[in-house]
Amino acid sequence: MILSVQTILQNSSPPPLSAAVGVLERQLTAFFNGELVTPDEETKRKAASAPTHNNGSEHALGFLDRMWRQAPNATMGFLNRKLSWLEAKPLPQKDELISFVVSEARGDRTKRLLKNKDLLHQIQERWHNVQAQRTKTKKTSVVKSLIKQNVEH
Repeated sequence: MILSVQTILQNSSPPPLSAAVGVLERQLTAFFNGELVTPDEETKRKAASAPTHNNGSEHALGFLDRMWRQAPNATMGFLNRKLSWLEAKPLPQKDELISFVVSEARGDRTKRLLKNKDLLHQIQERWHNVQAQRTKTKKTSVVKSLIKQNVEH
């Protein structure tokens, strides 16, 4: 079913501003009646290898943000110097350095995943403890009310 922004917004109240409608139409046209609505087999094949999340890029941007907050006046020239230094190395040594960096990054990623799993486990354990305490409190409340009713009768 092909929809337009106009169709979606025509029955809304209060009436939308024409500028807002124009912006929404421009931004969402590809989703409502563009080539992404009915993709061909080639587009599906290309999209199959796309990541389903952007965690890696979010991590990289967070790292970059931390670096800039730590040293706001620093430039990105250090990266160019590192690349020049790496290019000057002979090919076997360059491959060895790159392999080392990749393996270290893999190890860091594994440590981070384990830390996240541990944190998730701790959060779940705390939640279960809170639920158990709530259940115990409810049971105690019910028992007290029953005892009170028995004493009154």
